[in-house]
Order: sequence, then structure tokens, then C-alpha cells
Amino acid sequence: MRRAIGSGYVRYENEGGPVITSAEDRVHVEEGQVFRMAGESDRFLPYMDWRLSPGQRAEDLVSRMRTEQILPMLIIGFEHSGSVCGVSHVNLVTGDYLTEEACARRNALQHAAERKDLGIPLRFCSPGPLRNGQLPGPLGSAAQFAPDAIRTLTYRAGEILRAAGISGLVGPRASIATDPRWSIFPETFGTSAQLVTDALRAAIEGFQAECASPKDRGEQREDTTRPQTAFSGVSCVTGVWPGFSSGNIFSYEGRRCTGHSAGLHLKPFVEGAWKLRSGGRADAVLARTEVGILREVYSYKGIIMLDWLNWRNRFDSDGKAFAQALMEGADLFAAAPAGQRLFADIIRTVDGQEGPGSAARLVRESALRVFSCMFARGIYEDPYADFERMRQLASDTAYMSLAGDMRRGSIVLLKDMKHLLPLTRLCDVNIVTVRAHGVYPLPEDVKRLQTAKKSSKPLAVILACHQPMLLQDVEPYADILLADCGAKSRDIFDVLTGRQEPSGLLPFQFPADEKEIGGHFADVPFDMNSYRGADGALYGFAYGRNYSGVIRDERVGRYNSESWDALDRDGNHLGFPLARIMAKSLDPGIYHRVVIIYTETPSGRILVTQRAPVKTYPYHWEVTGGSVLRGETPLEGAVRELEEETGISRTPQQMIRAYTHVDDGRHCIYNAFATCLPDEKPRIRLQEGETIAWRLLSAEDFKVCVESDEFVASEQGRYREHAAEIWAALKSLIPIEKV
Repeated sequence: MRRAIGSGYVRYENEGGPVITSAEDRVHVEEGQVFRMAGESDRFLPYMDWRLSPGQRAEDLVSRMRTEQILPMLIIGFEHSGSVCGVSHVNLVTGDYLTEEACARRNALQHAAERKDLGIPLRFCSPGPLRNGQLPGPLGSAAQFAPDAIRTLTYRAGEILRAAGISGLVGPRASIATDPRWSIFPETFGTSAQLVTDALRAAIEGFQAECASPKDRGEQREDTTRPQTAFSGVSCVTGVWPGFSSGNIFSYEGRRCTGHSAGLHLKPFVEGAWKLRSGGRADAVLARTEVGILREVYSYKGIIMLDWLNWRNRFDSDGKAFAQALMEGADLFAAAPAGQRLFADIIRTVDGQEGPGSAARLVRESALRVFSCMFARGIYEDPYADFERMRQLASDTAYMSLAGDMRRGSIVLLKDMKHLLPLTRLCDVNIVTVRAHGVYPLPEDVKRLQTAKKSSKPLAVILACHQPMLLQDVEPYADILLADCGAKSRDIFDVLTGRQEPSGLLPFQFPADEKEIGGHFADVPFDMNSYRGADGALYGFAYGRNYSGVIRDERVGRYNSESWDALDRDGNHLGFPLARIMAKSLDPGIYHRVVIIYTETPSGRILVTQRAPVKTYPYHWEVTGGSVLRGETPLEGAVRELEEETGISRTPQQMIRAYTHVDDGRHCIYNAFATCLPDEKPRIRLQEGETIAWRLLSAEDFKVCVESDEFVASEQGRYREHAAEIWAALKSLIPIEKV
């Protein structure tokens, strides 16, 4: 145990236990360990004992409180001139929450809370991510396509926030930016549902200190001088829960929507924030109106913070709105009104509808969830701000280096027309920054670059990318074009001069033109054509360059951006696209097309390939196949898939149809084709990430293979149903004996 004097409080460091901070220096010592005592009681009570589980401590604390005491603590208030409005949550709306004055103000408020009632600490909550200028926003973080880096940086950022006395964070958002006109585009991790999911999960794990190893935390080695449990994380309120209305979230602004993308928009929350498979989850979620869906349909057991203004519009009084929210399972109420008369009305309304004692039970359930989180995050033990420690953490060399790497990784090189990079001197080029209002470049910036282009020097254009912008009036003037998604000027200069080679990839696509934006479906990603630069490059998702050329590393293949045509069961177009990642969450009656290609040699040997370990059915054998892309015919898709996966080039005339199969469970329409190779020794070029080996099997060996456990089960079933059609198609190409 070590004791030290802080700024207005005393700090204790337990060996193998949490840090204790207390302005009153009221502690209980037992077996060499220190426990914080607060409130009006002089007794050491169970909820003060950090050796108990968070749930046990919450049970004890709630048992000592009346319903009327708990209700005010469920309201998220605002800080006003040092006042907390009598509530136990404070949502900081000022921009100075990392200053010495802000830390001192929070400590004064914590001291007042420590003295009264049960000594429950105030739980200060930041309205957004760390804003000390060191880290790019979510969009810039996503441009690295590196969730591990996000996890490391948010862990360090969480330490800084806790050192500043901030224990909650409204964010990050569980939203996919599928429309370039969306005002909150820069608050997301981009357009890819999978990238958003992975980045969101990593950010939450970092902020909530759920990293698995010192490496995840950005530490080169174990720091034996720091208490093991000194940092218990910052509680994340993941917003906004999209609910079943997600497919139409953009329609409120009068935009064209399919209404069939709910499953896609739920993916980041369900698989990223909630992490159903691993059992973890964000501490809380911000909901608009879908409280009942979370509790009843998804059996969500975490904290639900309610977006009060959206919720309140449905009711004719605050009392009815509160009562219904409690009955549906809401726990916290952001910017909601308070008052004893209102609280009495809430209790009366709930008991009148649900029976006597129901209000007390529901309020108690909410309090248990909220206080369990408080204890799990160590907020009771260590609520005070330590400005000096916060400043040390924010200026730590390792943290600054990681933050710099993240910022520079948010820069995407789009164009280097004359291979000018890296520059020997910055003065060798003119540099113009182009900002935008929505998707439209600012006219004054366009005029500046037009003027700069008249100079004999090459022109480097920096796009201040808060979201995609229209490039027709910008890109043609640029010899060098960079997309800045959250870097500082010096970071951009480092990339231009070769101190740091660009490595960022676009986490969205630049639309080809204004017509593309107007015609696309706002709730679906990747249904627009991308802008094509003067060098012929498409500025689409995952595009980026380094000094050598276009980046084609494993990050590009990890997050697939392809889309398909939505079809009815008869194969008729429904008029909107489907992102590939929507395949497992399609609405009834919606299908997409898949092609299967049976390829034989002149002697009748059948080509099979082995699936890569990263795919479903890893290491299983199959015939060539894949999904038909948006705008393709089945025949065009078959020709493309065969060449992509095997390197074999065939014309549409060299393909014949074998069978058509509709799978209602998978929402797929399968079109199978057969083709014959010109010789017995084809040159096979396997597609990285798709296939790892190939074989040519005789007809009899193929029959054995397709019936074995080593063959992909789904195609095995289709083969059994359509075997006669398959062999008839193969026979029509080259006669095969003993089929």
C-alpha cells in the first residue's frame, strides 16, 4: 500500500488491487488493503468492499435507497457553472474538459458528493471521443483498416480520460455511413459494415480496458511499477441503436431507400458492440425509441440510455413518457426533466398500469444495471481527476508516437500524376486545401486552386475529408491529391516530403457525380459508381496509393465492397442493390444470383479447388463459383468468376447452362454452367484469399470427392439434385465414357 497527496484528495495504491482516492481521507484498512469509505455512515458497508463482485455491491447499495432517491440518479444532467443540478450523471458539453480548471471543478463536485448520503460518486460523461488534437476522429481511424491500432490508441485515450476524472463516453457510434450526404458521416467508421463492426469492437475494448494483453494496450512490456488494476476503463455508451427502423433511417430526410437493410445496419451493434459470440458488450447503448425491441427481441441486459427528445415526442406528458420508458426497460434519460412532483407522477402511473410496487421494482432493476457498471469500472474507488497524471499520459512519448502514426495513417494518397512524391522541398509545389459544405467543395477554395494552377509549379491539393465530396471541379487541377481524414498539417508535410510513406485507404467512396448521389439508395453501401481520376484510377472504397503505386495489401481484400442486384424468386430485378455483407440478413422474397462453373479437360477430368482457411467451409473442396455482381448477367458472372479464381479465360460462347436452382433458405438463385478447357494441362492461377490448391479428377474420382465430407456441403446437395443435368451438360462438350 502506498499513500500520496493529490490535488485536493489522498491517493492510495493497493498492491494487486484498485487505486483509492478520497478527499476526506476516510478509508478502511483490512489485511493490508485499503477500501474507500464515503457518505454519512461511519460503518464499512458491503458496497464499499471492492473484493465483492460488481453485482453484489450494487445489490447492497440499491437495498439502502428509496425509489425517490434512485430516480434522480437515472437522469443525465449537464454541468452548468460548477453546478450538477442535483443529479449523479454529468454530460460535459464544454470543450475544456482536459484543462486544469475543469479537473479542479470536477474534483470540487466529487468532494461535495463524497460527504452526503451514501457517498455515490458523480459519473462524468464526455459527449464524444478524446478531443485533445492527438487522435483523428473515427473516420480517420478507419482509414488505416487496422482495428488493432484503434484498440491500442483508445486504451491509451481511455487512461487520459479517467485521469481527467471522466468515466463515461457517449460513443463510439454503431452506425454505417451509407449516404455521403449524412451529417454524422465523420462520426462513423465509414461505409463498410465489416470495417465498422471491427473498428467499433476494437474501440470499445480499448476504452473499456478489455484488451487481452500488454501488446493490445500498446505496452512493450509489463509495467511492474503500476498497479495491475489502476485503470478499469471508460464506460462506452454505444450510439445510436438503429433498431428495426434502420433500413429507413435516411428516409426521414426524403431520400431514396430500399427499406431492406435493417440486418446490415444492426451488424455493428450486434457483432461489434454487443459481441454475442464472446459474451461481452458495451456497457450501455443509446436508443431512440426501440427500448422494448432491445429487451424483448434481443434480450439485451446492458444499460439503455434513452434519447429523451426523440422519445418524449410520442407522449402528451413527461410523466407518461417516463413511465412507458421504465416499463419497456430504459435505465438512463439524457437531458430529461426532473422534480419530485414528476417522480411521484411516474411512480403512480407505473403502479397504476403494472400493479402496486411495480415502479419500485423497475427502478431498482435499472439502478442495479447502472451501479454494477459503476463498480465494474472502478468509479467508486477512484472518482477524482489527477491533472498532472493526465498531462503526463497525454505527453508520453510512446502515446505520442502511436497517435502520430494513427494521424498519418488517416492520410490517403489518391493521385501522384507526375510521380513527384516524395518531395525534396515543400516549396517545389503549390499547396491548396479544399474544404466542403456537405458534398460540395467550397467555391472560394476551388477558385484558389484554379489560380494556383496558373503557376509553373505543380499543384498539391489536400481534401479536408469530413465525408465524400464531388471532385469534378477539383481533381483535374491536381498533380498530387491527398484525402485528409483527420491529420495535422505537419503530418501532411511528412507524407509529402517522405518522412512517412502514405498507407491510408479510403473508408468510403467518392461518388462519380451528383447524379450518382441523387440516384443511389441511401440505406445501402456501394451502390454508386466511383469517381475516376485523370490517371484512370477509381476513387472507391479501400483505394489508396503509396510512393510506388496503388496499395494492394491484405487489408484491401479483407473488407469486400461488392454489391449484387436484388431479385425476386423468379429472377426479376427489384430495382435496388444488395451489399455482399447483407447476404445472411435478407428479407423474405429477396434473392441474389450465384454462379457455379463445372470445368473439364478434353479427356473429361473435372477441376476442383480447395477453399482458403479464412472462408466458410475452410479447406473443403468445391467447383468454381461465386456471386453475380450488380449489373452483370449470370453468363458474364460465370466468365469473371472462373478467371478470378483460377486464371482460366473462357468466352460466354464457351459456356453452356447446366441447371438453375432456387434456395429459399439462402436467398440464392444458382445458375450452373459447364465449360471445356482447350488442353489437358491448364495454367491455374489461384486467387489469394479464396483458394489454396487445385486438382483435376477423373469422373469416377470426382463422384467420390463430391460425396465425401471434404466437399462443400451446400454444393454437394445441389449436385445430388441436379447430377443428371450436370453430366448431360459436360457430355455435350466432350463425350465422357462410363458416366
